[in-house]
Amino acid sequence: MNIKRAQKYIGIPILTLLATLSLAPLLWLIVSAVTPQTFLLQIPPSLSLKTISFENFQKLFEISTIPRWFFNSLYLSLINTFNSVMIATYGGFIFAKINFKGKKLLFMIILSSLMIPFHVTLIPSFLILKSLKLTDTHLSLILPALVNVFGLFLMRQAISTFPQEILDQARIDGASEMDIFLKIIIPLAKSQMFVLAILTFVAQWNSFLWPLIVLNRSKLFTIQVGLATLQDQFLTDYGILMAGAFITSLPVILVFFLFSRYLTKGIFAGAIKS
Repeated sequence: MNIKRAQKYIGIPILTLLATLSLAPLLWLIVSAVTPQTFLLQIPPSLSLKTISFENFQKLFEISTIPRWFFNSLYLSLINTFNSVMIATYGGFIFAKINFKGKKLLFMIILSSLMIPFHVTLIPSFLILKSLKLTDTHLSLILPALVNVFGLFLMRQAISTFPQEILDQARIDGASEMDIFLKIIIPLAKSQMFVLAILTFVAQWNSFLWPLIVLNRSKLFTIQVGLATLQDQFLTDYGILMAGAFITSLPVILVFFLFSRYLTKGIFAGAIKS
């Protein structure tokens, strides 16, 4: 049996099975969200079409301010995504196409910060924001997210592959560096910017630990932190939590369905030239 036949008759069925199994948690989430707590706690759980009910969603909206939490997460994720992508793209343009003394050393120093775990800088970052009296505000979630080192690296690698002649010709024609960035770099880097935007949005939407630390007021909570407050010390309504988790997963699923074609197109751009 040659390699192509092995891929067709062995590889594809195995990958199809693994892909199907990977959907099992999502299916369990959906079923649990429309199943009342009484049936979920039975051993084994009683899951059937007869038990389908939207009672969990009704209770969720009655006992929480989930629309407010959803809005907080959405607008913070969009703001942080826009800021992070634009700053990373401009920084990548500087490090890729503008020569200045110490550029390589500075880029290596910035890149080395990726080796520092987030938890190491957690306390210093909190103390800095506390001294500026920015804790328990949404600025405490916006300011630390301005600089994305991975995004800077990704955009630098992509922009470094762009023809230098185009930029030189634009400078000869009198274009400023900002004109070059807005009218040449951004149009050429759209695919990579979409990739970075998707990854950043998902990361910001799913962020939990940092918002949990810096936010105290319920009206400022993101949806991830808000759902965590619904858990009781002794009794947890898993149906309500699953309903909230289902609502939380919708934006991420929607983003991937709408922009997934940009992932394979842009994720490896610039991967060869450094």
